[in-house]
Amino acid sequence: SVAISYCLLCLAPIDYAESALQQTRFNVSFSQLEFCETYMANPGYLYRDFFEVHELSNNNKKAGERLHLKFYVMTSMDAHILLSVTNHMRFNDRVYEIVIGAGGNKFSAIRTAMGMRRVATNSDSNLVSLYEPTPIEIVQTQNKEIAKVVPKPTPTQKLLNQLNFQAENASLPANLNSLRFHFKTKSIAYEQPNSLLRTRMHMMLHWQDPRLSWKPAEFDNQESFEHKDLRIWTPNMNVLNGALDSMGPVLRSFELRVFASGKITLSAQDLQLTSWCVDSARNWPNERVTCDIELGLIGQEEQGNMALIYDQQNKPIPTNDHVNTLSGWTFKEVSVVPVGNDSSRRYTPKGMLQTVAGDVAIEFTLQRNRNFYMTVFYLPLIACQMFLVMSFVLRSTRRSALILITLLITAWGLMYMTRYASPHYVPPLMSAYKSVMMATTYCYILHICIIWLELYPPRTKAPDCLVAVLNSTLIRCFLGLRPADSSDYCQIQGRPWPHLAKILNNFSSIVIIVIFAIINITTGI
Repeated sequence: SVAISYCLLCLAPIDYAESALQQTRFNVSFSQLEFCETYMANPGYLYRDFFEVHELSNNNKKAGERLHLKFYVMTSMDAHILLSVTNHMRFNDRVYEIVIGAGGNKFSAIRTAMGMRRVATNSDSNLVSLYEPTPIEIVQTQNKEIAKVVPKPTPTQKLLNQLNFQAENASLPANLNSLRFHFKTKSIAYEQPNSLLRTRMHMMLHWQDPRLSWKPAEFDNQESFEHKDLRIWTPNMNVLNGALDSMGPVLRSFELRVFASGKITLSAQDLQLTSWCVDSARNWPNERVTCDIELGLIGQEEQGNMALIYDQQNKPIPTNDHVNTLSGWTFKEVSVVPVGNDSSRRYTPKGMLQTVAGDVAIEFTLQRNRNFYMTVFYLPLIACQMFLVMSFVLRSTRRSALILITLLITAWGLMYMTRYASPHYVPPLMSAYKSVMMATTYCYILHICIIWLELYPPRTKAPDCLVAVLNSTLIRCFLGLRPADSSDYCQIQGRPWPHLAKILNNFSSIVIIVIFAIINITTGI
């Protein structure tokens, strides 16, 4: 198809005899255009009308030619002629666009795409005119096409092509049996209810591939190379105790840098790992747990196992300072230890992944943030113990109010503790709250009994053995009461029940203090 834009165009057969007349600067007289077919193009850079080549009467092709057309153009500038195989082109389609009088009638050009990819230029100016017809002949020979301009490859492109070729389809380097690695921990989050350890770190791995060495002088003195289209062998690292999205290969997003010596560095700046970690301690909130991330390299069965070696000398990454702990745990220390397994096979006979010699474990030691729980739970518990001890020196409504406040605080502490404590066992702190709540209940019942003995005592006579106990000097001294004199003796004989209330009150206070001391020692308060 042929499309025309920006011109008044006449299509006519080629007549060399008539062209000899000297009427215009191109030897074209208007009498020659008398039998031409005229086409008026619309303004704007848009090809609207197309002509099928096989339907044109002026396609006078000769031997060895595929196309031979002659046009007469009248325009002030920018006569556009398009050769295409379709009339629904896109801007990147392969076409021939011929522009006569481009750039304000200063030059002409041939392009292989609409508006771009110029392949030929003519600097003759004023080739077209609005008042004189300009003859244009288009000849296309068979089996010939304008060669595509191929830019000279840059040193970076040459080096990329050489490395990808030498990498031999990203195959494993020969005699490579170990990789060195080091890392920096960015954040740790331990989810005790789910037994999950979530870690973010920056990890770097190093290995040697002699195939990928080069001479820097041959590539613009490039000592190292990094490119997104680099296709070389990379390790397949797995978290052997991985969970959730860390089951399978974990090196998904990383950067590769190759040095002229053949050394390769893989940098994973935001490596997020999730592993299983079960807290076996039963001393909430004083747990100190060690969680590990077991790392191993998985390759083909016939390639053998590849070892991971922690590089303590090469430390371009800062040390593990300022680790963010996104949970109620504090980061204490980190270590890298080999996994104790002498197995030579990566998979068990049942197809289960297992550790082998050469695997390593990154161990993180975490301590629960005890200060937080001391403030939230221990201080209210100590306050409740003090309230109960103080209640023994109070009387009437003030005593009952203090006991009820203690009961409410212990009940609130137990309910709030269920949000933080492990549900798999009863922590010692929860047992302490339980004991204090039971002691509070006893103290309230005792308070009711004392009121009954003092205000509404029994009318029956007290047994002689009870009166003897109330008059015992040893018991009274042990309970903090002064020995009974003659007046006290008479009161005890006549009204023994109020004195019994004092004995019960003092004895209960001593028992409660002893119980609280045992609770504080066993729970570590």
